Order: sequence, then C-alpha cells, then structure tokens
Amino acid sequence: MKARSLWGIMIVSLVLVVLAAPALAQNRLAVEAGGLFPFSSFGDVNDTSPYFGATFDIQDVNPLGQVALLGVFLRAAYSPLVVNKNLKALLESNGRETGSSYFEGTLGLKAHSKASPFFLSVDAGYANYNLPGGGSKSGFASGVGLGTAFGGPAVHLTIEGRMNVAFMSGIDNLQFFTLTAGLGFPF
Repeated sequence: MKARSLWGIMIVSLVLVVLAAPALAQNRLAVEAGGLFPFSSFGDVNDTSPYFGATFDIQDVNPLGQVALLGVFLRAAYSPLVVNKNLKALLESNGRETGSSYFEGTLGLKAHSKASPFFLSVDAGYANYNLPGGGSKSGFASGVGLGTAFGGPAVHLTIEGRMNVAFMSGIDNLQFFTLTAGLGFPF
C-alpha cells in the first residue's frame, strides 16, 4: 500500500511540475544507470551495487533563447543491493531473506555553469530501504552532486557523481556515493 501511495504522490507531483513550467522551458526526461558505492555501516552490510533511475529536468528559456543556469529536477531511483557475502551466508543458514534494495524519490535543483559544462546539484525527498533478513525502513533522502552535461537538442548526455545520505529511525544513516551516466530526451 505504501509503494502505491508513493507512486501516486510522485505522479501527481510530476504533473504539477509540468503544468507549472513555462511554455518555453527546456524539459528533458532522462534515464540513468551506474553504481552505488556504500560507506560506513551501510558498506558493512552491502557491496557495490547497480543503480538505475529516471530524471525529469526543467530549465527555463528566456525570450532570446538562452537556457537558464538554474534548473529543477525530479528523480526516482532504484538499486537492487548486493548483500555482503558473509552476511548473505549467515542469513541463508538461518533460512532468512537475503535480498535487499533501496528506492528514492527526490526533488532538487541544478546550478549550471555559464563558463563550463559542469553543474552542481542538490536534492531531497523520500527513501525506502528493504533490509537484508526482512523488514523495511523509510526516511528522508538527500544528496549533493557534481556533474557534466553535453549534447544537442535531440539527445543530452549527463555524467554525475553524488554523495547521498538517507536518514531513517532505528538504523544508522545510510551513506553512499553514486556515479551515473544519463541519456536525456527533450519534450
């Protein structure tokens, strides 16, 4: 039920953002893939894992056709976490669930540079962590990133590294780094 409510909230938010965007905005829908590299106690439980996401970017365009340096984005991302082999063996020997995953839905800002193809990003939103052995925790996700973007009006390539922290009650904060490449298409 929680997952269905979350998807409903995200879809309604996306529709509101699209409707509020100016007619001349440079809107892009991008798919991204890369790796999730866990730190601290999160890294004791999980190993480097795949990371997949989708981002909806909005950058305003002025009447002269110049793209704004500040943009807004909405991201949904999922990682089927690779559980540490020692923990996985222990869970299997006790007949417990060995799967784990991480999901986040965030809203953020990208500040693009006028003199270079680099940008800074900051985002915050919802996170859900399915723990190895069973159970699930939800909380607040946040991230800060540095990336580069290039391409033409039809296809846009983005490479970004982000430091992420998710705050959840009852467990240590989840700290991890993501490195992704994204392919965006305007609409």
